[in-house]
Amino acid sequence: MVMTKSPVHFGVIAEAVELACRAPSLHNSQPWRWVASHTAVDLFADPDRVVRSHDSSGREALISCGVALDHFRVAMAAAG
Repeated sequence: MVMTKSPVHFGVIAEAVELACRAPSLHNSQPWRWVASHTAVDLFADPDRVVRSHDSSGREALISCGVALDHFRVAMAAAG
């Protein structure tokens, strides 16, 4: 996959993040945090949103983050 360094309008990124947040997660906990800068969009697992009663190791939270990241990738690809 070739990554370009052409600028992307903030609205496109915001819409892609919004779509990505529809990704399924354990008990709809959405255990992620997005951080956008001028050069990157980063996704972090948010330990405060992990449902410890059903995910004591945080493994499901990380899988949920992967699903959200894939949704983001697809949304960005669809946006061109």
